[in-house]
Amino acid sequence: MSKEGGLQIPQAPQDDKKDKPVAETKAEGQKLEWGPELGLGSWDEAQAKIEELNSELAEGEKPWRLPAIEELQAEFKKTNSTPSGFRRYYYWSGTTHPFVSIGAGHVDMENGNAYYNPKENPSGFVRLVRDAA
Repeated sequence: MSKEGGLQIPQAPQDDKKDKPVAETKAEGQKLEWGPELGLGSWDEAQAKIEELNSELAEGEKPWRLPAIEELQAEFKKTNSTPSGFRRYYYWSGTTHPFVSIGAGHVDMENGNAYYNPKENPSGFVRLVRDAA
């Protein structure tokens, strides 16, 4: 791993399916593939890295994205504690603030509560997700 713009960047995408758990979210009833954690950074940095990773996908691969607030909360609610593979800290979501364009949501994976923060704030961990095949 290397660091770039506050995010830890994986050197190459993992092809091993055992490292990519597939989970059904209660929020939408769809199956998700949880991908790599990219470390601590801002929402804006996360979006730039997602764009870069998605430009390198093989044909037919589903694109990476930030999970919605509801998807992160559904993961927490499975055990009402910090889920395996997550830290007891805030994770950025792809959910933007409904009234303030510079804000985005994040979920505290220690208690499952959602908050909004300025997108440029480097205070959240970044964990990717994509719809499972």
